[in-house]
Amino acid sequence: MGESSVPLGWIPALPLLGAVILGVMRGLLRRDISSRWTALVSLGAVVSSLGLLLAAFFELLRSPPDGVLVSRMGTWMGAGIAPDATIVDFAFRLDPLSAVIALLVAGAGFLAIVQSLGTLSMDEREDRGPQRFLGFTCLALAAMLLLVLADDVFLFWAAWCGLGLSTWCLLGFWYADEDQTKAASLAFVVGRIGDATLLAAWVLMLRAGSGTDGSFSGFDELQSVRPGLQAVMFQGAGFLGSDSWTGAEVVAGLILIALLSKSALLPFSRWMIDSAKAPVPALILVQTVLSVGAPIYLGSRMSFVFSDAPWVASWAAWLGAASALFGALMACGQRDVFRLLSWSTVSQLGLALVALAAVDEAAAVFQLIAHALHKGLLLMTMGVVVAAVGGRTDIRLMGNLGSRLWRTRIDTWVAVLSICGLVPATVGFFSIEQILFAIAPSEHLAGSMVLVWMVIAAIGVTAFGVMRLVYLTLYGESRIPPSIRWAGIEDPGPALLWPMALLAVSILVGVLIAMPQIWADLLFVEIQHANSLRYFLGLDPVGLAVEKQWTLVAWASGSAWLGSAAGVWLYLYKPAWWSQITQWSAGHWWRRGHGESRRGHRLEAIWTFRTGWSGGVPFKWIRDGAIEGLVLRGGEWGFRNLISQRARRLQSGRASQYFATALLACWAILIGLFWITRG
Repeated sequence: MGESSVPLGWIPALPLLGAVILGVMRGLLRRDISSRWTALVSLGAVVSSLGLLLAAFFELLRSPPDGVLVSRMGTWMGAGIAPDATIVDFAFRLDPLSAVIALLVAGAGFLAIVQSLGTLSMDEREDRGPQRFLGFTCLALAAMLLLVLADDVFLFWAAWCGLGLSTWCLLGFWYADEDQTKAASLAFVVGRIGDATLLAAWVLMLRAGSGTDGSFSGFDELQSVRPGLQAVMFQGAGFLGSDSWTGAEVVAGLILIALLSKSALLPFSRWMIDSAKAPVPALILVQTVLSVGAPIYLGSRMSFVFSDAPWVASWAAWLGAASALFGALMACGQRDVFRLLSWSTVSQLGLALVALAAVDEAAAVFQLIAHALHKGLLLMTMGVVVAAVGGRTDIRLMGNLGSRLWRTRIDTWVAVLSICGLVPATVGFFSIEQILFAIAPSEHLAGSMVLVWMVIAAIGVTAFGVMRLVYLTLYGESRIPPSIRWAGIEDPGPALLWPMALLAVSILVGVLIAMPQIWADLLFVEIQHANSLRYFLGLDPVGLAVEKQWTLVAWASGSAWLGSAAGVWLYLYKPAWWSQITQWSAGHWWRRGHGESRRGHRLEAIWTFRTGWSGGVPFKWIRDGAIEGLVLRGGEWGFRNLISQRARRLQSGRASQYFATALLACWAILIGLFWITRG
């Protein structure tokens, strides 16, 4: 570990400075600066931050293989009396893991700013304006870079909370849209669940490490608290298969909840789906590097907690596999372009969580890189398609647009080949393989082979859903409204085409980052450490026999090609046959299960789902009686009663009462700190 010659603190500070400049001009001074100055401030801040990051990255490459660069700026907080004092330093850290994630965040932020400059300035809503959006974008990038570079857990938690705030600002950018503001508020509330559980995990780890030398400033010290966590026991209620839990299992469970809530995996998927009408640059940021990158980075940094808690890791793997399969299935029934892509994001994140549960950080990080590239490109191309039909997102009002948007069609196919994993020339093909290589030999995951088959099934369903999207939008007969002039549909200008082309090239070239060794042995001669990402992160090679690896490759490829062939056959060659099936099933469970609920998008009408047995009466009783009657209405009544009879008394308007409450809270915090730091 060495001191960095590059001021790492300026990497998140520069985007924050850009956000402050844009925010002060718009929020305090009520002045709109010109589009040129807006672009200069935002791009200048992000490009400068990226330049410093590249300089630090090259310095890291010149350091020893296990080298770490640290910039300490002093003590941030402390509690207790020496030698039992707890000290938290204000420090920044750049190691291989944080360097990879930070470069991905800065690059994606640059492309999102470029696209927002080319699209938001043409929007005619009353809450338009790239200045406000770019201010939110710079704030989000600053929070994410601070999260990745933070060396102590509490600075990390502060950045985690700031990321939730900036995500709310981005998703609720169109504040005049009531549905969009509600979706952004839901995302904000769900994110606070992860904030609370992550803080609880840090406090438990701090308590377990209180017997050390008192320093609890960096992530390196977290490894030293593992014996203390194993020694702490919590009495359970007998559920989840155990009457008592170790501290490591409790911490792993809390971190798992934080991962699920931030990444919108089951059962917290609703907020990402409801926010699918946000601006396309906001969707690119949130669904590629913000709400995707933060949980994967946290899980990779804290992967040791899953190795110390096998049953929590098994729960994480099963939830990830279920999210992958469920998200892919739900995407197949969507009519809205961006809701379909949002469900696909849930599916892709589920695969990354499976890799994290298998304690394979390289597979999870490479899945993040692959998803950021092909999903970012697919969101950009579908944004062009939606703009071509006047902002309509219903795929039934599209068709044959590829004949007019031929450059966009090429970029779309590059993204499709990657996300489906069809050819061994894209990052998505190899990222799927590495996830299977991670979970197949895992011994601490319950039912690892069942998880393998769930992932393989999710691959095929994902390919079917993506092919459905492509052929209903770019091919077939044109179904655009008469108000759209066909001759006026054309590819966007170079400001959007060049970023899309850059992403397409990155998808193809990115295979060199983490090519599995079996493919390097097949295609090249005597190349060691072909998986550069795994070697750079300092991880061991894949512990699976070569024959089993090729078997998994065959099954994954077969599933992808089968799903793709089914999508092409149904939607391109047999559209009339598929229309007859959908009309026949209009009154049956499949159609109802995938329609959008008119009463608030209850997780894609899961509560209105009815089975085909006995007219769905048993499920209706469960839904109306137990779920809606007891849980929803009863919970609402109890919450309102608590607010009206208890919490309302706290808002008396008396300053003396407020002062007494604040004083009691301060005393409670001090007592808690003394309890945590006592010897």
